[in-house]
Amino acid sequence: MSNDVPPSAPGSPEPDPFAELLRGLINEPASDGSASSAAEPELPPTEALPSAELPPTEAMPAVQPPSTTFPPTAAFPPDATFPPTGVTEPTAATRVFQPAMAYPQAEAAPGEPTEILGGLGGLAGFGHVPPDDPATASWSLGDEERAPLDARRKVLVGILIAVAAVLVVAIAVLVTILAIGNGSGAPVASHSSSHAPSLSPDPSETASESPSPSATPAEPLAIASFAAAAATVQCPYDRSGAQQVVLDWSVTGAANVAVASAATEVDATQQPYESNLDPEVTGFAMPYVCTNAKWTYTLTITGEDGTTQSQAILITAEYAAPPQPTQPPPAHAAIQSFAMTDDAAALCAAAPASAGGVVDLAFSWTTTNANQAGIGIDVADGIDDGGPVDANGSTTEQYQCGAPHTYVLTVVGPDGQHVSKTLSVSS
Repeated sequence: MSNDVPPSAPGSPEPDPFAELLRGLINEPASDGSASSAAEPELPPTEALPSAELPPTEAMPAVQPPSTTFPPTAAFPPDATFPPTGVTEPTAATRVFQPAMAYPQAEAAPGEPTEILGGLGGLAGFGHVPPDDPATASWSLGDEERAPLDARRKVLVGILIAVAAVLVVAIAVLVTILAIGNGSGAPVASHSSSHAPSLSPDPSETASESPSPSATPAEPLAIASFAAAAATVQCPYDRSGAQQVVLDWSVTGAANVAVASAATEVDATQQPYESNLDPEVTGFAMPYVCTNAKWTYTLTITGEDGTTQSQAILITAEYAAPPQPTQPPPAHAAIQSFAMTDDAAALCAAAPASAGGVVDLAFSWTTTNANQAGIGIDVADGIDDGGPVDANGSTTEQYQCGAPHTYVLTVVGPDGQHVSKTLSVSS
């Protein structure tokens, strides 16, 4: 069998190739093997129904959706039927339909269109064609003929939608990459749930430009403060030992902080007492050797670029006064000896009467630590009441014979105390 349309009547327009292609698509069996004889069993033959008389002037309404009208093609007789095309034996992919039930045709008035009801397996709807004007003939597809075409259209539409979705996703990815690369926000193509893709920016999905964090400016290299708890240290009078110097400082922008001590200001990074110290320090103790009358303490800071800044403090020593030498306590005066060298009785016995009984008696003495000495007769203190004499020596004193007399030797020492010694004489 062939899918060709019977030749058109003489004088009719040439057959439309698109119409022929459409008819071929309708009668072509499915190629995907989705329809099989097992899935859809063969329909049994239909029974003929009694003839029904149709209204003479009213055309039967079409059961199908609005039919597709194509350009004029060859006119076909109202009772034209077409055999199955391209298949001689049923296969697994072929649906076999039984001949359609024939309905009687009502006689139409002259000039009225005639509607032909088609069967399940053939063309339906060659209606509304005036019998006297074959050139204006048109035909429409039935439900069974439209199903394969609708399925192919749906497949084609689905493919187009999928391709559009892929393009939308690719555009969205490209826009996102460009937005990230440029560091600025850009509208993102939103994918709508409808089949028509939309490239309008969605406020909820639009990438907003996030402000980049501002870089914190580096602190300048500076020594805010550097001081000592005291400008002097107290050292002993003999300059022995060592004392402590307490330092405080505060710096900014320093990668390294170092301190040093020397006779003059130095670079503490080159001669450090200690380095890599904190920028804020309180109560940092350093030694001060008391043999130095003054000493310099230097703080040096180094920036990230290697530049340095220094500040120095001069500390001086205050020495205690030396102790006074120890003086021995003042010594007491002492009388070592005090004696009479004459015999008073013998002198009085030998004395002449003209002397009146007065003779001279000789005395001698020795003392220690005596600053002053004196001898008196019948007195309490030889210095206060007598006459001065040497601290060590001898002298003569008068004696009145016949009566006893007391001779007193008194000395005074460094401490000012009076020391006395007495000597009694009788004849």
